[in-house]
Amino acid sequence: MLINAHIISHTHWDREWFLNSKYTNEWLIPFFDSLFNYLDKYPEYHFVLDGQTLIIEDYLEQLSEEKRNKSENKLKKYIGQSRLLVGPYYLQPDWNLVSGESLVRNILIGHRIAKRFGRVMKAGWLLDNFGQISQAPQIHKGFNIDGVYLWRGVEVDPDNIHSEYYWESPDGSRVTSVYLLSSYRNAMRLSEYSEIAKSRIETEVKKLAPFTTTNNVLLMNGYDLEIEPDDVQPLIKNINSDMKDIKLIQTTPEKYLETILEKNPALVTLKGAQNSGRYISVFPGVLSARMYLKQMNKKCENQLLKWTEPMSILLWASGGEYPQQAIDLSWKELLKNHPHDSICGVSVDDVHSDMEARFGHSMKISGEIVKQTLEKISGNINTRHEQNLVVFNPSSWNRDAIIKIALKVDSDFSICNFDTNIPVPYQIGRKRGDLTDIYFLADSVPGLGYKTYYLHDKKTVVSLQDDMIVSQKDNTIENKYLKVKIENNGALTITEKVTGHIFKSIAYFEDGADSGDTYNYSFPEKDKKITSLDSDALVTLIENGPLRAEYKIELSMNIPVGLSEDRKQRSVKTRRFPVVTYVKLEAGSRRVDFHTKLKNVTKDHRLRVVFPTYTDTENSVSDRQYDVVESPISFSPYPRALPENIRGIMIGARESIPVTTLPLNSFTYLSDNKKGAVVFTEGLSEYEIIESNKIAITLFRSVGWLARGDLLTRIGDAGPMIFTPEAQCLRHFDLHYSFMPFANENTGLLFKQAEQYNVGLKTVITGKHNGNLNNETGLFTLKSKNDSLVVTAIKKGEDQDKVIVRLFNSAENDVEGELKFGIPIDKVEILNLNEDYKEDLSKNISTIFLRVSGKKIVTIGVELEKRRDVHNVDTTETKMAFPPKPEKEKYLDVDIPEIVSESDIKMEKERACQLNEKVIRLKNEMKEIEQRILQDKGNQKLISLNNAIFGELATFARAELEARLSFILTRKKYIELYEKDVRKKNEKMKTFDKEIREVGLALNYARITKRVSEYLINIPGK
Repeated sequence: MLINAHIISHTHWDREWFLNSKYTNEWLIPFFDSLFNYLDKYPEYHFVLDGQTLIIEDYLEQLSEEKRNKSENKLKKYIGQSRLLVGPYYLQPDWNLVSGESLVRNILIGHRIAKRFGRVMKAGWLLDNFGQISQAPQIHKGFNIDGVYLWRGVEVDPDNIHSEYYWESPDGSRVTSVYLLSSYRNAMRLSEYSEIAKSRIETEVKKLAPFTTTNNVLLMNGYDLEIEPDDVQPLIKNINSDMKDIKLIQTTPEKYLETILEKNPALVTLKGAQNSGRYISVFPGVLSARMYLKQMNKKCENQLLKWTEPMSILLWASGGEYPQQAIDLSWKELLKNHPHDSICGVSVDDVHSDMEARFGHSMKISGEIVKQTLEKISGNINTRHEQNLVVFNPSSWNRDAIIKIALKVDSDFSICNFDTNIPVPYQIGRKRGDLTDIYFLADSVPGLGYKTYYLHDKKTVVSLQDDMIVSQKDNTIENKYLKVKIENNGALTITEKVTGHIFKSIAYFEDGADSGDTYNYSFPEKDKKITSLDSDALVTLIENGPLRAEYKIELSMNIPVGLSEDRKQRSVKTRRFPVVTYVKLEAGSRRVDFHTKLKNVTKDHRLRVVFPTYTDTENSVSDRQYDVVESPISFSPYPRALPENIRGIMIGARESIPVTTLPLNSFTYLSDNKKGAVVFTEGLSEYEIIESNKIAITLFRSVGWLARGDLLTRIGDAGPMIFTPEAQCLRHFDLHYSFMPFANENTGLLFKQAEQYNVGLKTVITGKHNGNLNNETGLFTLKSKNDSLVVTAIKKGEDQDKVIVRLFNSAENDVEGELKFGIPIDKVEILNLNEDYKEDLSKNISTIFLRVSGKKIVTIGVELEKRRDVHNVDTTETKMAFPPKPEKEKYLDVDIPEIVSESDIKMEKERACQLNEKVIRLKNEMKEIEQRILQDKGNQKLISLNNAIFGELATFARAELEARLSFILTRKKYIELYEKDVRKKNEKMKTFDKEIREVGLALNYARITKRVSEYLINIPGK
């Protein structure tokens, strides 16, 4: 049977990894020069730009205006001809660690840019993301993408593996998926070693043919950061004339999918999330590597999605301007931190320093939009009091909330509802200079809107109802629903009053060794777990009801300073590790909220906070991107060794045991329908169920290497062995999480609680002024059974004057909902994720009734009937009420150890020198054998020996360059941190810059040579 071997030429462009984008972007100029040369030379040549469009932006930004115009014309020509494939994404994100909305915006921006250059590639390109989310098929279908390519995470029976599948989301959306069994590099650099190209192709086809569903085999002609596209067209013609049973074709992702589907194969269906590391690593340690990045990302996403866009819509609906350009810039800055090697924390330290700057820039842009927007709206409200408090609510339902503000007040005052003049309950907190912390109860603040209160100079005592009040006594807080006792060791005993269920030892800390790297957690051969259960805690009352009560818990643990020198166990030397936790309970709340502050002052460890749930269940549940996912609690070892034919096609590292640490977005819970508990988090993205029913939330992992080859939890290497001292996370942490008893199956309620926890209300203080806006208004509210319909976005349309509302059904069954608008609307339409029209929903009706099928994502476009005109008001007397700056924690006055030391520099220098000596020896051996081959031509033993030494040399040459780069980066980090002479520092930075550029480029070529050498070794006699 004739086998059609389809070649897809591509590059997987890791914009930031072992170098930051400052250096890799420079490589794009020679890359595109070569690419344009092949596209000009061969009319049949096709190339895939890694499913990205950011690569085009990065390239064009470096060119002069004249060259940029010429290059843009070339790009438009070849993209329009479908010979250069771009999109559908802006960049290649990690799909597990960012929100569903971030994934959608990534594709929206990718489509917009690709369309501007001529055409969007309509194929999903999931080549290297570390696991696959359940809703990926539905997200792609929402952009009219019917097929995807994927590699990592696929969970299938080893006796029934195929190269093509259907892949189905929980809502039933289905795409055709091409499973890259032998990676995305199984035909890399064919023309570089043209003498073995035919043998390589024959070998690869022979390996893959048994797994195909048709007579078509896929050869992926590319690798990471390949600067020189492969010149395969002449090679294809030469090889085709010399092969009978195999026909080579250069193709595109879309054409290959069409070729498969033309045969109408019977495909097996994959369902939901795919996160198995059995065949290729999914690197579960990335969920908690450099946790500070995950926290920053969550803050940026929350600000954009819950404040910047919805409040800009509120202003726009009132007649103001929607700051589209600034919002787009903030999104782009954020998205540039989402490539998998970036947000996962698996890059060199410089990359993640750049990320912190970008997070800060994104936050600054979006935060300024929020400030100006809320102040402008407040300045346009028709007020009649000297001091007014405008409370804003970004949620899609009316919210009650306890608001915290700092005011300059006299002893006699009231806070009153603007409309009714009725005083509301308030509580006086701590005094900070001239300002006093005030807590007041804002009731029923309209969804996606605001409500106005004012200060009255006469004090009126307002009594809370008995079921609202918070009380405290003897290290115990209590409200209607919960009784919370702080034990001597700092852990909590929580009693759920309605059921009588008691939860003991809540929120204790557990610390264990981590001998892994940024990709994977690993236990050492001998570990010693340390918990806070034996600690003596100091407990102090901070706030005392009736609206809220708060305690401060100070405790210390003795933590080993790191690993032993051989990394097989923990050091015998320990260090005091202080932890401060604030525990808060509010009136009417079913949650206990925690804020933990600490400094990480030790290395090579993992710190977790643990919540015993006392449940008897088989599955945990966590929220993911547009979904709620069940995962088994117990994971059995893999039943047997993989079959030989499977091992023969696997390329790359893999997890030796089932993955037990799992992702979450904002909550995870255990429930047996009688008893249960949920933990909410803010930016903490990893959990594990331990001892059958304890939820362990990872607070951070502390490791010192980008990648290592000696882990007990992974087979094979993951990336370059580069010393990354800042991955030890020797820094201050602010950690937020919350606990709530919960035995209900209605997870929609948890999304509501999670948003209330993660997204507080904001307040603007404004004076007396005229305005044409009401003192209370809201855009819309959403109601549904069990709150199963969850709003994820409120924004302006990409290319049209519409309000875009996106929601999804978190339940498995169909759910009816009611979308009620507080402003006049003209027309409502159903759109797809690309915001293209699908169907009309209603016209001139303020209440929309929805019926949404289980797990379905729905995008609604709303045209407003009219918009008022806001005025350009003077907002000098209108100011956002920002929370007070936190006080310094004296208990945490412990020095952070040196992040990088002179001994670290020495270590990396010695490692590089030792590897260099090995490389020189292997080079000399090769020279000797090559001389012998010239004298004894055809000696297969000598040829095989030479190939083996070449492979070993390629391995050590790569390792030596990794060590050299590591040495340079370690010295650079030391100078950055500790050199005080600015002139000397700048001079040394210039030297480092040159060295990084030279060694980084050499390392990139060495990595490619190393990979090609693997094929040379596997073809004896060539």
